[in-house]
Amino acid sequence: MFIHEVGVKRFTSFVRLRRIHVKSGQMETLDRWRNSSLGFTLDDTPNHEKLLDLFITLPTRDGSTRPPVPSKNHLEYGHHLVFFHPRTREGQLRTDATDPDFAPPSPWTRRMWAGGKFTWVGPPLRLGSESGNHMAFLRQQYSYSQEHSSVPSIIEERTHVFLPVSAATPGERPLKEVKGLIEPFDFEFIYTPSPTTLFRFSALTFNAHQIHLDKEYAQEIEGYPERLVHGPLTALMMIESVLLHHPGARLYEFTYRAQNPLPVGRPCAIRGKWQDPSTITLWALDESAPSVVMTGTMTVLHDNAFRPTPLD
Repeated sequence: MFIHEVGVKRFTSFVRLRRIHVKSGQMETLDRWRNSSLGFTLDDTPNHEKLLDLFITLPTRDGSTRPPVPSKNHLEYGHHLVFFHPRTREGQLRTDATDPDFAPPSPWTRRMWAGGKFTWVGPPLRLGSESGNHMAFLRQQYSYSQEHSSVPSIIEERTHVFLPVSAATPGERPLKEVKGLIEPFDFEFIYTPSPTTLFRFSALTFNAHQIHLDKEYAQEIEGYPERLVHGPLTALMMIESVLLHHPGARLYEFTYRAQNPLPVGRPCAIRGKWQDPSTITLWALDESAPSVVMTGTMTVLHDNAFRPTPLD
């Protein structure tokens, strides 16, 4: 475990290994990476212009379902994802065009977004002022707070899985079966992410990962039938779907997990089921497969609800 300061946000990273077959020298290299201490500083200023670019990218905000009017004062739920990213020179990117920071050494060079969690614990981040932002799993924790404030507004966890190059099996990827989802659902939003959607979201998040942009790379190197939709885009669409059907909802926590890949160009159904007055089960369905690509749980606050502070 190591601590990493990013602007005025605290960042913690944990590494977990799933059983894999590696050479002893590779494991020693992996252990050195796991025990290393890294750090850098990022500052960003959330602004209206970039939020308008995000809105025209999201089908829940592009004007087709409601007026595309962003908040004039603060970041809305999940929209911090398009800010606080590292700015890495092209020559320093890894072979798949991802950032090298916190990535494990070779042969774990194939990155996938595995899941994460958002917890909204403090006042919303204001616009216009600087804020702080087989398999190896890397879990990172971010704490976003307003400049000069010691109280976090958002606590986020991100989990990536890194696969060795030899694990690619083009055309032979079985879909994972996801059980326990309750039908019928209470609400649904269907959209089809296009190559333009992927390009725009990659630009918004400053993410050059070729698995989202290069069809030949996705097919020949990663073994998928097409470019893949970003995991955080699907997670953000889950948040957006809740807010579309329940405007004004006060969100406290959202935990999500990637289950199966979502190739570009396939209709994706975001579905939600209320488990109790405060809890929503969410899942994203690739209607073409069909397969569940992501599952999640949302906790919603009521006007008189106590907002607990997460433990460090």
